[in-house]
Amino acid sequence: AYLADLKTIDPQLVATQDADSLVNRGRDQCRDLKARPAKEWVTVANQRFVTPQAPKGLGEPTAEKIIKVVRARLCPQF
Repeated sequence: AYLADLKTIDPQLVATQDADSLVNRGRDQCRDLKARPAKEWVTVANQRFVTPQAPKGLGEPTAEKIIKVVRARLCPQF
């Protein structure tokens, strides 16, 4: 479900990266949700989730969507 949700946000995320890498990035994001202030979450997600077409990030609106997916699918307790 996590990968399917990411694919709906940006198909290139899933098409250009292996599943283990995306899951690991999601887990890293969970750790940041717990440890970092909320104001940093979008910036970190934008840096973490990239594609060859967007090597500097997919933009803040997309990063916000990714955070919602990460929280719902991987770490709902945060």
